[in-house]
Amino acid sequence: MSRSRFSARFRELVGESPISYLASRRMGIAAERLALGYLRISDVAEEAGYGSDKVFARAFRRWCGMTPTEYLKSRGVERLGE
Repeated sequence: MSRSRFSARFRELVGESPISYLASRRMGIAAERLALGYLRISDVAEEAGYGSDKVFARAFRRWCGMTPTEYLKSRGVERLGE
């Protein structure tokens, strides 16, 4: 199957492009990891495949509408060591 056919079929079945789906899954997992409260944002960013906290924070904000720090505050999560 060609990439373009795969992408079209994926979009047909899932409702979004493969890249969009992957990015959303990565951010969902990152949000879960952040909510645990014992990992630094930089650790979560690295686990999610981002080389920079700032790049991760921008991507997280696009996905969630708030920065990772704002997300944690809205969930009432207190991180260890801070």
